[in-house]
Amino acid sequence: MHAGGLVQVKSGNQRKSSTAESQKPAKKASGTGDKKGNKDKPKAGAPRGSHQVRRAATRTRVLEAGIAILHEEGHHAATTTQVAKRAGVSRGALLHQFPTHCEMMLAIAEYVIYKNQERTARMLAKLEPGVEQFKALTDALWEKSKQPDTLALIEIHMASRSDPDLARGMGWRIKTLLDAEREKVVHMGMQAGIEKRDAITALSTLTIASIWGLSILRLDLWGDRDVAEAYELLKSNRDNFVDEHSGSCTKPND
Repeated sequence: MHAGGLVQVKSGNQRKSSTAESQKPAKKASGTGDKKGNKDKPKAGAPRGSHQVRRAATRTRVLEAGIAILHEEGHHAATTTQVAKRAGVSRGALLHQFPTHCEMMLAIAEYVIYKNQERTARMLAKLEPGVEQFKALTDALWEKSKQPDTLALIEIHMASRSDPDLARGMGWRIKTLLDAEREKVVHMGMQAGIEKRDAITALSTLTIASIWGLSILRLDLWGDRDVAEAYELLKSNRDNFVDEHSGSCTKPND
């Protein structure tokens, strides 16, 4: 009863409104909104998310521009003004996403880590879990060290020594990501038959430190040949470690 009465009242109001409207002069289709001054709503089916897409595209351009400047000129040159210019966006658009230079640097560091994770995953996906895949981690890290991304990350890390805000961000935001990556390495080491967790962690730390160091030294101190020979020695030590701790070495025939 109550529901039916409401419908009847609504229908009556609609008829009265329709009659009153028919007596008014026809309005021009100006698209300016209703009589209360409200703006027209987007039509149904209109594309959505264009703002988010543009925002994401701007963010990526800024991050890639920051990496390029860090790699080519160093941390001192990667100001918000220069990064915005390199990215082809206004400084205001950059600051809208990264309010401070520190936030921009931390975002670049996170972006590099995620990019490296994706590269590593693609390289390792072609291999079976176990010793082969675990050993390939070193090669994956070495290949990544040749990219501008890795040097950009090292530049940010070194700059944090004299920037307290950046140091705090690197200490919890970036280190958390790196620690999570090391946990994955530990898991892969155990899949390779290495039971000592501490030993896997130590090897991972040594490998990262060595490759980062070689990345810096080959910039202007050592030639490619010297660096390549040092890397081969690093791989040899890795193989000996894996063979010793996983029991994967082939014993000579009696």
